[in-house]
Amino acid sequence: MRRRDFMRVGMAAPGILAHGRSAWAQPVPGPGARLFQSLSYSPSGVALEGEMARGFPEPRIRLDIERIKKVTGAIRIYSVDHGLDRVLPMAAASGINVSLGLRLGADKTHNDLEIARGMKLFVPFGKIIKRVYVGNEVLRRKILSPADLAGYVRRVRVFIADPAVSIGTAEIWSDWLKNPDLTKACDFVGAHVSPYRDGVAVAGAVDYIAQRSAELKAMAPGKPIVIAEAGWPSAGPTIKDAVPSLAAQDQFARAFLARAAQEKYDYNFVEAYDQPWKSKSAEGPTGASWGLFDGQRAAKIPLVAG
Repeated sequence: MRRRDFMRVGMAAPGILAHGRSAWAQPVPGPGARLFQSLSYSPSGVALEGEMARGFPEPRIRLDIERIKKVTGAIRIYSVDHGLDRVLPMAAASGINVSLGLRLGADKTHNDLEIARGMKLFVPFGKIIKRVYVGNEVLRRKILSPADLAGYVRRVRVFIADPAVSIGTAEIWSDWLKNPDLTKACDFVGAHVSPYRDGVAVAGAVDYIAQRSAELKAMAPGKPIVIAEAGWPSAGPTIKDAVPSLAAQDQFARAFLARAAQEKYDYNFVEAYDQPWKSKSAEGPTGASWGLFDGQRAAKIPLVAG
């Protein structure tokens, strides 16, 4: 981001602070510190969805990892297809832990191949894989039944016997509340909580996440709750009281980090890089704009500019 863009973020802040001063003022680690427990990672600079079918080149992934290792010690990936298996050796070389994602769909053959690829990677890179997400929002998309999803989770647990590696899945918080039996197959409840998508103003966003976290804890007593996705977009439409902007993104990130430290959340922040290709997908400009860094790896907000 150019200097004047940072200045615009700062100039926009007072208006936001009037509604959320205490959250903004919370301290965060200084420049150069690893601010985030974990960041969602998909390669930067992908302009068209068709590019993914050709696979992500190693140099791009290497440069991406080098950039974000300054702000996090862990990443979450969502698949091991299209060259994303190359993330593991580069993450290992950079001292980055990985939450391994296995993308599930309606095609059983694809699911079998995805799981096989993931389990093959676990053999050499098990030391950096701390968590496995078997599927991602498959209930929201009505791709699999809760019973079928639980079956895939149990299947991966049979292969990975190490109890230090948590096996589960990720769904929107409301889908967990509708399907509490799914928790029986999982070591953790991986919940996506998006105040923006639920129309909550940025000033109340971290309180909203705390509320949803408490509901999940009540649903699954004793089960670890992982906030598998939390973030704020820098662009897109206004949803009720939720307004996307660079200033709001920076405010949310600061407030969330402070609250996460206070509540001792286990979390993954969405996301590392903007995904320009999503602007032409059903997600539109919002889907393209969740990154802390843009498609050219430039910091978008002051928080990560150090």
